[in-house]
Amino acid sequence: METLRRDAAPVTHFLRRRRPLWRWQGVDDPRSARGQHPLAAVLNTVVFAFMAGARSVRMAADKAERFRSAIRKVARVCPCGRTAVGDLLPRLDPAQLRAALIRFVRGEWYRKSLRPDRLPLGVVAIDGKAVWSHRESFHPQCQDQRDKRSDKKYAGHRSWVLRVLRAALVSASSCVVIDQQVIPAATNEMGFFATFLRGLMEAYGRLGMIQAVSVDAGMVSRSNADLVRQAGLHYIFRLKSLQVELWREATRLLEPLAAATAPEAQSPWEPDARGRVRRQLWRTTEMAGW
Repeated sequence: METLRRDAAPVTHFLRRRRPLWRWQGVDDPRSARGQHPLAAVLNTVVFAFMAGARSVRMAADKAERFRSAIRKVARVCPCGRTAVGDLLPRLDPAQLRAALIRFVRGEWYRKSLRPDRLPLGVVAIDGKAVWSHRESFHPQCQDQRDKRSDKKYAGHRSWVLRVLRAALVSASSCVVIDQQVIPAATNEMGFFATFLRGLMEAYGRLGMIQAVSVDAGMVSRSNADLVRQAGLHYIFRLKSLQVELWREATRLLEPLAAATAPEAQSPWEPDARGRVRRQLWRTTEMAGW
């Protein structure tokens, strides 16, 4: 029990200090008002549980039950069952939840709790995530994964997956997710990047919170790089061998540089799935015209 109190203490302290914030204005309750937990109470319970380490709705309900005494100390939070949470969440409007998330993040920025303390400038990492997959189509924006090698769970069978683009503020030690949008079924990470970046800048562009954007190789293109620069930001794009010409030119320039000179910076040895890894940095401006 003492361990439970200790684990819940930081989350309880945070929510109690943010009581006026967690009222979820602008999020409509799709349920009948009679005999139901208040909307804010259910959503705050979910937030509490996921901040305490839950990874699913089932785990959220279990943690809410385990932390019942701690939850009661937090305004407008109640331990509610898995059925109450599971029935409510799919019926909420994603656009309203996204607006609430943006409002919460902006509030934390104004409180100076998201200032860059891991990096010298504000950096947002944008990455594609598959949030759910199933043998049957379960959402209007599901993508058909038939004959896709990346679909390991249902290899050899037709399946459907829901993908999102997610932005995390990696320059802050809390590394909070500040935006997430579903990728339409008709496009992919590369094609949806422009729309996602536009929404990100509309939400946070005037705050000075973001100075650089990093993306994985699936979104690397000259047009996307130009979009980032037009937004007044710097970009850090990961390069893989799928971009054949860029990869070949980078290899031609950087391999001799790495062989002949010491790295500008390097990380300490870190554990890795294959043993240990050390990251080293060399830079060149000779590819600026590509």
